[in-house]
Amino acid sequence: MTVTPHDQTSLIHFHASLYQTVISRQRYHQEVKASLEMNPMDKDYLFLIHETLRRLTHEEQRLLRNDFLSPLSKNWWMEFYSKSTYYRLRHLAVDRFLDCLHHEKMV
Repeated sequence: MTVTPHDQTSLIHFHASLYQTVISRQRYHQEVKASLEMNPMDKDYLFLIHETLRRLTHEEQRLLRNDFLSPLSKNWWMEFYSKSTYYRLRHLAVDRFLDCLHHEKMV
């Protein structure tokens, strides 16, 4: 199966949006309903995302967290990378993340 750059962008934005929603529910749950258990599907999804991130390099994790999962300011990367390096590394990080998430068997 060939994944186009458009497909990759759609997938990473889907996972980022879902991740942010689950994190928001978790925070709400912790603040308001501390006595109840978190939804098992939310727990499983967070585990899957965290385990996938754990398989990536520190730099790949930073790019994914700062651009998608917990976005910082739009130009956060400027103190670390040139523009071309940033986009090259970002593309590689997205590619590795999606490959690990969708193709590798989690241990």
